[in-house]
Amino acid sequence: MNKVIKALLTVLIPVLLMLVLPLNAGAVGLAVGPSELEIADALSGEDYQQMIFVKYTGGGECLLQLSATGDISDWVSFYDPSDLITPVESVTASPGEWTYITVMFKIPEDAPTGNATGTVYVQTAPLEEDTGDGAAVNLQGKVDVTIHILGTAEEEGTAGGMSTGLIIGIIIAAIVGVAGVAGVVMIIRRRLA
Repeated sequence: MNKVIKALLTVLIPVLLMLVLPLNAGAVGLAVGPSELEIADALSGEDYQQMIFVKYTGGGECLLQLSATGDISDWVSFYDPSDLITPVESVTASPGEWTYITVMFKIPEDAPTGNATGTVYVQTAPLEEDTGDGAAVNLQGKVDVTIHILGTAEEEGTAGGMSTGLIIGIIIAAIVGVAGVAGVVMIIRRRLA
């Protein structure tokens, strides 16, 4: 009998609470992800791009203002993924839909070796002027950024966009490939003889 009563209470209490408490149909939220961006093995004078995504759950369209702070604040520009030429300072978000934003990091040639950190902020703003009918709600989300700068392209030995390690790897692969073909030819000659 106690098991039956516990089972009924487990089901009935949430249902009764839902009936008694008012539902907040006008709930507004902002989700921003990922929560952290990390660029490893970055080089001064190079550009790196990452994607962030935002979901706004308000009642209508909303303007999302974009900004950055910290060591990276002057290195950051934002783009609509469909237009990577024209930087933007804000984008329009439709409620309940994912909005994607490309974040470009242009590391200066004189950036010091080590870690550069900062934060990318996404903040809501009303599309139209507030008429005073209700309270305006501004939401903010953030993405923490860490960029590990190894040095410059020259220090890392890049040649025409290819790293020294990649060039050495290609040479070794070619040598091993030639040696492998020579070995197969020798085996075939021995079996034919």
